[in-house]
Amino acid sequence: MKIRPDILIKKSILITFATVLVAVGVCLFLQSALGSDPITVWIDGLRTAMGVSMGNASLLNNLVMLVLAVVFARKYIYIGTVIGALATGPLMNLFEPVVTHLF
Repeated sequence: MKIRPDILIKKSILITFATVLVAVGVCLFLQSALGSDPITVWIDGLRTAMGVSMGNASLLNNLVMLVLAVVFARKYIYIGTVIGALATGPLMNLFEPVVTHLF
């Protein structure tokens, strides 16, 4: 199925905005220290075990999941999957100091 370029651009902008909100939300969850969802707890454990930033641990997790998705579920991967997987970690690294400074 072909997707029109204007629709692809609109969807890419929307998923980028949603990914920014996810990154900010995860940073707020971590800063509040009230608990998180299971994936964030897993990524926090990776961060602690590997001694890297939360965003880098998220990026590593997302890259592994993206590779698994390419191998086992290639037909379900679209532009939003790639944008979300590759942008969440760096955006978390970007917003973590901002959220920490605010609180």
